[in-house]
Amino acid sequence: MWARGVTLQEFDSTEPVIAPAVREVMNRSLAVARRHKESRSLYGPGSSIAPEVVADLGAAGYWGLRAGTAHGGAGANLQTLAPFIRDMTAVDPWVAGMMSIHACIGPIGSLQAFGNPEQKDRLLRPLVTGQRLGAFAVTEPGTSSDWKAIRTVARREGDRLFVSGEKAFITNAGPGRTVGVLCLIDGRHEMLLIELAQREDERFRAVAYSGLKAFAHIGIAGLVFNELPVPAANVLEHPRGDGRAIAYHALNAGRVALCASSAGALRMIAGSLIPWVQQRQTFGSSIGSRELIQRRLGWLASRIVACDAMVAWTARLLDEGY
Repeated sequence: MWARGVTLQEFDSTEPVIAPAVREVMNRSLAVARRHKESRSLYGPGSSIAPEVVADLGAAGYWGLRAGTAHGGAGANLQTLAPFIRDMTAVDPWVAGMMSIHACIGPIGSLQAFGNPEQKDRLLRPLVTGQRLGAFAVTEPGTSSDWKAIRTVARREGDRLFVSGEKAFITNAGPGRTVGVLCLIDGRHEMLLIELAQREDERFRAVAYSGLKAFAHIGIAGLVFNELPVPAANVLEHPRGDGRAIAYHALNAGRVALCASSAGALRMIAGSLIPWVQQRQTFGSSIGSRELIQRRLGWLASRIVACDAMVAWTARLLDEGY
């Protein structure tokens, strides 16, 4: 978009066409979240999303929405997925947040864009079913946005890489998860997909942060690697750049998903406020009849429209390869 001569038509957006099979998965997933919300069973140990909810969403096809149909997914693109994240946010923001991490910033989106056929065949199916959930690991104790300061390294030995280093404050990470790790291999930044073991050992351990969460009901952990063996075949290749380009690609999709989540959260606020201002009476009239209240509700509505427009525009551009 920095190029000269970009036409105004590039800012147009169209209503996405949702395939019936994709719509069916979305409807089933929303029904699962609503059922658990009504029965107050959404959250389990540590107040995180309950394992039963993860399993039920997996059976509904939720975790595979963005994966291709060839690997058991529904094949939804970002233009379709992002508005659905908005709708799921209005049911439960944390269930929607896990999808954003899993499929947008996490390994599904990266595999779909940059994985070779062998990587997709081997790594996507456990992610599609929810047997494994995905995470994105860049931040370290000594750096977050300054990726030149990354110290996690993967030493090459034959057809394996031995990973050493520490990632900090990684949302949705822990034993049994699949994590996209930005690290140094032969002095070059690479995106390495690591299928973490179900149990910690001397090669890998998770660091718990007591009382600290980026999201109220999604876990956060540090990841410490000590010569952890990983197949060298798990490195994703970017056609024109290194692993940082893949990480930026993931962050772009994650930011669109965040904007969609904001649109959903604003709808939740509006859904609470509008009935209240109609019910609350002062001086013989509802406060919803007051110009000040109407102005504030209009301000809120304008932000909803703005978030929806931003999502529609940016998701289309990303789907088209920008």
